[in-house]
Amino acid sequence: MWGEARWSAQAYEALISAVQSCKNFKVRIKSAAALSVPAERKHYGTPEQFSQIWRALVVALQNSENAEDFLEFKYSTSLQTQLCHTLLHLLSLADEADLPAVRETAAEHGEVIGSYVLQYVKSGVDGDNVGVGGSSCQRGETLKKAIEHVRSVEELSACPVKRGAVACLEEVLQIHSSAVELAES
Repeated sequence: MWGEARWSAQAYEALISAVQSCKNFKVRIKSAAALSVPAERKHYGTPEQFSQIWRALVVALQNSENAEDFLEFKYSTSLQTQLCHTLLHLLSLADEADLPAVRETAAEHGEVIGSYVLQYVKSGVDGDNVGVGGSSCQRGETLKKAIEHVRSVEELSACPVKRGAVACLEEVLQIHSSAVELAES
């Protein structure tokens, strides 16, 4: 099993390192994609390991426009798309023990996360960057599912997140929904 195998921590560390600091954006994109593969929460290992992955993805998102090589800059939008897709995937699997790291990161970097997730959900409307996560409508559904999952975990928790990832993502969803309604009018 991924999260429990002795080698999994090393594999995750390698992917985290690549997604955060590799100069080649294609490698960062592939590393972020690899981090979105596990279909079950248990495959991400301990809450500490999940937290490391979550934080690394947020750092990578913040640095996604910092290209040392101008030729790599053209991949920054694809990198941002993949990172957002992976972050929403992680949220859709998170359990109660994962929420403190999500809450802390959302408190520190909520605006940044929200702006990139909004771009992610809106992209694909004009046919640009449709690949990861499907159409804008499908991405909106992915966002809704992640919000619903975290909300359900919070309801089971003794200490719900007051201003965390859900509140930030609900704002993104509201902005996106309003924009879609205006476009359809």
